[in-house]
Amino acid sequence: MSISKLQPEKGRILISEPFLGDPNFTRSVVLLVEHNSDGTIGFVLNHAIELSLADVADDNELPDIPLIKGGPVELNTIHFIHDHGPEIEESFEVKKGLWWGGNFEQVLELLEEDNSKLKHFKFFIGYSGWAPGQLDGELEDDAWMVSSISAKEALSPVLNSQELWKRTMDRLGGEFSILSKSPLDPTWN
Repeated sequence: MSISKLQPEKGRILISEPFLGDPNFTRSVVLLVEHNSDGTIGFVLNHAIELSLADVADDNELPDIPLIKGGPVELNTIHFIHDHGPEIEESFEVKKGLWWGGNFEQVLELLEEDNSKLKHFKFFIGYSGWAPGQLDGELEDDAWMVSSISAKEALSPVLNSQELWKRTMDRLGGEFSILSKSPLDPTWN
């Protein structure tokens, strides 16, 4: 199988190969928010869970904000991406129109004032991380395809866990489009 020629970098996505054996990344689309000589950090965009921010925080006043399992690392941490740029203090630009993190209290105040702004944020419990060189090895083993994503699509709601994965595989075209329609268990074919 000929894998994407794009290299991983901040703002790109990793698309898991259809039969990746790691249950943390089954049919995952991972947004990379950091990729450098110290390693790689990302968030799985399409693994919604049955928890909200209010369920995992000590503060009962928090709005009912859905969470996504961002990855298997530090499941006791909350992270977020957004399109509010420098308006959110301490946030980092991931790509044009997409930012990571920032002042959490400021975000909560913003959402309390106007909960319609929630569509401009995506919240994660935990994250995905790779040590230096680890992701390179997984790419050599064809575990991932590298592609791009728009800020709008990265922030889109998770309707079901495989929808985004199928859509991004289809965009790769050719054999990837065919693989996007394959069952989770190849013996079901």
